[in-house]
Amino acid sequence: MKQLFIFNVCSLYLPLLLLLLLLLLLLLLLLLLQLLLLMLMVVVLLLLLLLLLLLLLLLLLLLLLLLLLLLLLLLLLLLLLLLLLLLLLLLLLLLELLQLLLLLLLLLLLLLLLPPLLLLPTTAVALFFK
Repeated sequence: MKQLFIFNVCSLYLPLLLLLLLLLLLLLLLLLLQLLLLMLMVVVLLLLLLLLLLLLLLLLLLLLLLLLLLLLLLLLLLLLLLLLLLLLLLLLLLLELLQLLLLLLLLLLLLLLLPPLLLLPTTAVALFFK
């Protein structure tokens, strides 16, 4: 009787527990991806700062036409870096929303698992003393 009870509990809740573990691993992967995106954003911001400093330096040396073309090129590069930063921010926002959805799914799964898991010790004790 005890083995049958343990088998029923395992066969019933093992897929749910495996799904819970999979969701936790997916959440960890999302957090790592988010950290990577944040690091990439820092690099882009540093490049942007460097480019702005270079742009300021070129504004001081704007006497030649060649420097004017270089200035336009740097402005274009600055615009591209700003667009890249915006894209990274949007991707980070999407990851945050996905992470929030995953956390809600995890909470729902935990709420589904909680009542049977709370009844598990009392049922096992009742079967033991039966």
